[in-house]
Amino acid sequence: AQSFTASISDANPELTSFSYSSVVSGSENTVTITGILVDASPDTIVGYSWKEGTTELSTDELPTIIFNDLNSHDLILTVTDSDGSTSSVTITVSPTSPTVTLDAAPAEADIGDPVTITGTFDHAGYSISRVEFDYGDGSAPKAGSSSGTDISGTYTYSDPDTYTVKVTVTSSSGQTATDSRAITINAKPPVIAFKNPSMTIDEGGTQDFDLTLVDMTKYSANPTYTWTVTAPDTSE
Repeated sequence: AQSFTASISDANPELTSFSYSSVVSGSENTVTITGILVDASPDTIVGYSWKEGTTELSTDELPTIIFNDLNSHDLILTVTDSDGSTSSVTITVSPTSPTVTLDAAPAEADIGDPVTITGTFDHAGYSISRVEFDYGDGSAPKAGSSSGTDISGTYTYSDPDTYTVKVTVTSSSGQTATDSRAITINAKPPVIAFKNPSMTIDEGGTQDFDLTLVDMTKYSANPTYTWTVTAPDTSE
């Protein structure tokens, strides 16, 4: 459960502050009022009334109230002191919500190399039940992994481009949190190799060169070639 403490600024100064905790389970939110500060001197508080609208919810000082949704609710607390005077204030209670934040690095990677996206999950009192990554290239979302509050997913892109990675994390409460960021996948330069890297050519002679070239389909449909011939150093 996550606890909250708030100060109340109200024309009637008897009710000065309150605190509450929220426990979410599926679509149900259990709110427990954990503390109220009331200045009724020299009188004492003899009655409490908790309402939502005109519906009476509790007459306990510190009630537990179950809501069958994950919305915020405005509770009206009315206190009665020993001389019959009353004071009311509206208190807004909200369920705890999970958050997830993806790390900024890495901002880029090379095509064909596995890239790991990491992040952090936060939902006090709850654990991670599922991590799912959408890597933004049209493939189906893929399950990620988690350790404590850390999340990660590893993927290998097959085309150079800038993609938007989105993660969805499901809390053990059943609530979800999402975050997204961009990653740039760079093309790798082609690699060539001579099939006969060492050869002797007679002066004035000709020689055919046989090259091995990697698949160019991911880099350029029409590669260009530049040949450089360097004469040997004969100064010695």
